[in-house]
Amino acid sequence: FYDISVALSPLKIEETCLIFNELALYLYPDALTPKIWGGELMEQSGNYRAANRIYDRIPNQTTLIRLKKALNLIADKQHNLAVPLLEQLTQETPNDAYAYLLLGDSYAEEEKTAQAVQAYQKSGALLKKNNAKEEASHIFLTLGSIYDTAKQAKQAESALLESIRLNPNNPQALNYLGYLWLDNNKNIEE
Repeated sequence: FYDISVALSPLKIEETCLIFNELALYLYPDALTPKIWGGELMEQSGNYRAANRIYDRIPNQTTLIRLKKALNLIADKQHNLAVPLLEQLTQETPNDAYAYLLLGDSYAEEEKTAQAVQAYQKSGALLKKNNAKEEASHIFLTLGSIYDTAKQAKQAESALLESIRLNPNNPQALNYLGYLWLDNNKNIEE
């Protein structure tokens, strides 16, 4: 039944796929793969809460499953529920730049600027350490935007310059820095 569910998935008939998948789980209630597949089917249909209910049926959840649950909470705009899960994940996997990025995004949505800045800084530092310059450049662009919104022009400029240093051809960072300088009547020629 699981194989039928997977085989039918390209037809975009999630309900039928889910029925076959649930039959597989009925026959083998401890099977892990159909539980993960069921959650992914729900994600594909945009039913993030149902996906998390399926993932909740998985005992001893891996970091990946908990990260998927956090992504579903974020997609469902439940940042207040995503934050504790992401905080736990960043404590357990302190070198996971992606978890810090998601935590920063959720803090930003919750308007917790100081916490968002800390999470983004940690994500950016980890990405730089791993030589993921383009990804780190994006993080520092986001930091620049947050600082600018908070009327902290010096920190915004510093973050944007770091973004450009990491990716000199980042048009968004170059544009943002140009407008920041113009707005502050600074470095007009540059």
